[in-house]
Amino acid sequence: CESTLILYIAGISVANLYYNQPLLNLISHDLKVSEFSANLLAMTTQIGYALGLLFILTLGDLYKRKTIILINFSILVVSLLTIATAPNIYIILLASL
Repeated sequence: CESTLILYIAGISVANLYYNQPLLNLISHDLKVSEFSANLLAMTTQIGYALGLLFILTLGDLYKRKTIILINFSILVVSLLTIATAPNIYIILLASL
């Protein structure tokens, strides 16, 4: 049961990488930025994911898996709330990373 839950959590976490891609055109119009700036969101999100894998996976030997997952999802919730309330593209880019 625990391994199934971990698979669902991993799937939800990875899906966040792709949620912004269909919305990039709307984001550029909404925030009045160029399409290039909006497209940086997808790239920044991918870079953040890669950095997370690099640094978070190495913590698996030091901390319990449950602790890492709870911290990871806490950071994810904060970043998604920041993105939802961000007034400009720069804050969104930072939160996406």
